[in-house]
Order: sequence, then C-alpha cells, then structure tokens
Amino acid sequence: MQVLSRRRKNNPVVIGVVAHPTTETEGGSDTGPPKFVTGSEYIAASYIKWLEQAGARVIGVPFSATPEETESLFKQMNGVLFPGGATELGERCRRPAAPRA
Repeated sequence: MQVLSRRRKNNPVVIGVVAHPTTETEGGSDTGPPKFVTGSEYIAASYIKWLEQAGARVIGVPFSATPEETESLFKQMNGVLFPGGATELGERCRRPAAPRA
C-alpha cells in the first residue's frame, strides 16, 4: 500500500470536468440561487471538491472549446467527468467534438 500512496503524491490522477452551458438571462438575488448570463459556463464546486478529496487534480473543460482545444486537454487527463442533471440541452448545444469524447 505504501507504493500506491507514494505514486498518488508524486503523480496525481488528472480528471477533467466538463462545464455546463448556462441559459438564465437575469442576475442573481441575495435570497435565491445565482443565475448566469446566457452563453457563459460553470462547473459546480461540489464536483471539484469531490475529486480533490479523492486525491485528483482537476482541469476544467470549457463547453465552448474547439475540437482541437478539447483534444489537447483530453491528452493531459486520465479521465473525464461529464456532470449531469436537470439541464436541458437544446440544438445550440450539440457540437461535433461530443461523439469523439
């Protein structure tokens, strides 16, 4: 077990987290959840914290990255987390790089 823990300290696993596109157009309020401008992107901090607690380094993968940028980022990673949830992805969110991922 010591060999495994030494490897983890010296060469941490690198995991990419794909950003979500946003669709809200209004500003946030003090009492409600934050809202984002359409066209921006976000990654929930809970995903990053969860992976870091497991010993991984985290790289954000912009949803709007070109296929070349995405491929370059993927070459630096050991794995990718595709967050899910109640986000509805419309026609504008389809991209040619998605099938390659």
